[in-house]
Parts: sequence; structure tokens; C-alpha cells
Amino acid sequence: MIHITYVGNFLSRHGLNPTYSETLVPKLCELGMVVRSASNFLNPFLRLFDMATAVWNAPRKNGCVIVDLCSGPRAFPAAYAISSLCRIMRKPYIVVLHGGNLPNLLPKSQGRLLKMLHGADRVVSPSKYLANAFSDHAKVEIIPNALSIKSYPFRSRMPARPNFLYLRAFHRNYGPLTAIKAFSIVQQRYPEAHLTMAGPQIDGVLEECHSLIHELKLQAHVDLLGRVPKSQIPELGRKCDIFLNPTLVDNTPVSTVEAMAMGMCIVATTAGGLTHLLKNGDTALLVEPGDENQMADAMLNILSQPELSARLSRNGRRQAETMDWSQVLPRWSTLIESVAR
Repeated sequence: MIHITYVGNFLSRHGLNPTYSETLVPKLCELGMVVRSASNFLNPFLRLFDMATAVWNAPRKNGCVIVDLCSGPRAFPAAYAISSLCRIMRKPYIVVLHGGNLPNLLPKSQGRLLKMLHGADRVVSPSKYLANAFSDHAKVEIIPNALSIKSYPFRSRMPARPNFLYLRAFHRNYGPLTAIKAFSIVQQRYPEAHLTMAGPQIDGVLEECHSLIHELKLQAHVDLLGRVPKSQIPELGRKCDIFLNPTLVDNTPVSTVEAMAMGMCIVATTAGGLTHLLKNGDTALLVEPGDENQMADAMLNILSQPELSARLSRNGRRQAETMDWSQVLPRWSTLIESVAR
């Protein structure tokens, strides 16, 4: 029996969006593996202590540690400390790269990053973007983020209705203000247009969103739902036809893949790994980050061209099907079995 100690942020019980790791862990348990995850403590000191305790108690044989490597000011030092503990205790570990901002750590934290990567038994990325960014420093294997495709009913968007969805946390880096400004332009052409925005508040940008909505007189056309559970996402996909990802920093967002699975037409920026996930004109329309005029033009193009909306809808679903758990989970199983000996 394989024992896994999975180290990352498991904080959804505190109102934050679930990380991909919180989805992956139950899938690994379904394979018959014993998994301990750490940590779900919100306090950074308790979280780090819980992570270190989990690694300390992890078995050396028939087991491994999986460490999520993110770029956050607390997440990166914690991952470095945990990987150092693994090396000291000679426990095998796998590093999983996360976050579109991670390559920006290379210039200022290259020494610590290389220690983490060179000491790891394997390094995994969910995207070509991060794999390419770290290819000069480590051999990186690509295992895409997955979803259960059967949970996301498909509907072809031909034609697309002017119903838009923003499904990300309210953080300045994710561009919610750009989405509102672009929607305002579209709403002038389509008075019946509606924008649904769902996600938890991370920084103070939510208040700015409220102010901007009032300033643009969009109160009757924009719904701010806050965080929604996974179970409600298919219903949002039923109501909305065009998915907006106006982010300034990104990697391989699961929310975008979910929208593709449901056949929604995607308008996204070229930030980070999105150009590796999406192909302009084929599975999405891509625009420059922070440019509400480009985003509005793309939204209008989808609304005015049924053939385009149908193509984006159909091709997005096809790509999402390649990321179903039935195809992705066996790759995780093979990887872990090669390390946990």
C-alpha cells in the first residue's frame, strides 16, 4: 500500500476557493492509496507546523511526499522549508508547480528554487507554460489539471446569448474591473445583456467593483454572487453562454476548463499559460491583459457570428474531454508508483 503525504493549502473550509489539490487527493484515495493532506490551518505558523509534522511522520518506504510549489509570499517559503525537511530526512518527494506568477521567482529566488527542484524525485507541471519556464533548471513532466467531464453537461452555443460569466476570486490580478468595463461596452449594444460574477473576496478590489458598477449604472445587469460551491457551477453554465477570463496572471485555471467542458465560448487574455491552454480562434478568443476594448470587441464578435460561437463551443468541449480524470489519473498513478518504492 502506498502512503502519500500531500503538502499544500487545503483551506476551502475557511471560505476560500478549493485548490486543485483538494480535488486530486480524493482521486488518489480512490486508487487505494493512503493520503494525509496538510494543511487546513489558516494561521501560517500552525499550517507550517502541521505540514512539518506530517512530513516527519511520513514513512520512508512505500511512500512519498507531494509538495505544491506556489509563488505566494507565504506559500513559497513553506514549500521550501518542507522540501528541505524531506531532503534532511531522506524522504522522496514530488514538486508540483502551480501559478502563473511562479516564473517571476527565478531571478530573485533561484538558489532556493534549484535546491527544491534538484532534490525532488520528480517535478510536475499542469501546463506547458510552467514546464517551459523551468526547462533549463529541471526535467518537468506535464500532467494537466483534470475534471470529471460527465459533471458538466454540454450545450452548443449557436448562437450565443449576451449572458456572461466571470468565475474567479475577486483579486486585482484576475482583472474583474476589466470584465466590468468590457461588459459595459457590450451592454450598450445589447441592452438585455447580463454579467454574473462569482468568487470569494481576496483583496479590496470587490469594493471597487461595486463602485464601478454603480458608476456605469449596471446594477440591474450585474450579479455579484460571492463564492459558489462546485455543485452550482453547471447551473451557472446553463444560464451563461460566454466565459470571461480577464486575468493579468494565470497558468491553467480549472474554471476555464470547466467552462470549455460546458460548451461556453471563452474570451481570455494572453497572460501566462493561457496561450498554451487556449488557441485563438479555435477554442477561444484571446486579448491583451487589461484591455477592456479588445475584450469587448471579442465578446461582440462571438455574439454577432453564430458560426464562430459554435466552433469555439464545439472545440472547447473536445479539448476539455482530453482532460477527464479517466485520462489524467492513470498518469498520476504511474508517477507516484515510480517514486514511492
